[in-house]
Amino acid sequence: MAKRFRLTKCREAKIGMGYYYRFPVGIIVAITPFNDPLNLVAHKVGPAIASGNAIIVKPAPATPLSALLLAEAFEKAVTA
Repeated sequence: MAKRFRLTKCREAKIGMGYYYRFPVGIIVAITPFNDPLNLVAHKVGPAIASGNAIIVKPAPATPLSALLLAEAFEKAVTA
């Protein structure tokens, strides 16, 4: 499970202020269709990683290589 981290934000509104916290919720599952595989994988993986969650990607059987190449790019970016 991902580590919990605190990000406290304060938004001022016309009537008051509101605070909110961002923390990982657990494992995210992303199922992507065949018609725009890399774009949809990136739209699902980006926010999950930014919030500290683990993610499981299930690409369409017709287009599995785009998700695999994106995972390899993430791996190279982390080890570099």
